[in-house]
Amino acid sequence: HPDYPGRGILYDTVDEVEVLIGALDGIDDVISVSPRMFAYGLTGSEHTSVGTRYIGIDPKRESMIGGLHDKVDAGNWLTEVGSMEVVIGVDLAEKLKVKVGDSLVFIGQAADGSMANELLSVVGTVKTGNLSVDRGGAYVHLSELQTAMGLEDQVHEVVIRASSKDAADRVAEAVRVLPSSKNLLVQTW
Repeated sequence: HPDYPGRGILYDTVDEVEVLIGALDGIDDVISVSPRMFAYGLTGSEHTSVGTRYIGIDPKRESMIGGLHDKVDAGNWLTEVGSMEVVIGVDLAEKLKVKVGDSLVFIGQAADGSMANELLSVVGTVKTGNLSVDRGGAYVHLSELQTAMGLEDQVHEVVIRASSKDAADRVAEAVRVLPSSKNLLVQTW
C-alpha cells in the first residue's frame, strides 16, 4: 500500500494479493515474490511482556528472497502452517526469558477493533544483525497473522527479487504498468 511505509497503519493494505502475485511471477527478470504483513502487539511469557513487531511471511517464498532462514541461531525456521509457530529475535528471547519449545502469548488489536490473541510456540530464534528484529521482531506464518488481525488475503508489502541489480529498474517499471498495481507504491532498493 502506498501509505504504509510512511504511516504504518494496519488498514493500509494491498488487496487482491493473489492476482498481483500471479502477475508479478510472470514478469521477466523476477526471481521470486514474497508477500508480508506487519502487526504490533504485546508478547507475553511466564516472566514478562514486551512490545513486539510481528512479521507475517510465507516461509517458502521468503526463503527465495534472501537468507533470513539461514540466520536461525537456535531451533528451526517456520515450517507448518496451522501449528502457531513463531521465530523471535535472540535479544527478544532473552528479554522474555524463553527458549525453543516455550510458549508465548500474542495480544493485539485486530482490524475490526476486536482483540487479537494467539498462543504461539517458539520454534526458533534468529540473529539477523538488525537490532529492531533481534530486539523486538517475531516471524509467524502469513496466513495465521492475517486471520488473527482480521485481514485475510491482505498484506502490507510484496517484496520482489530481481535477477540482478541492473534488472531492478526494468522490473519496477514492468510492475508499475500492471493493472493490479496501479494504486501501489513501487520502489527499488
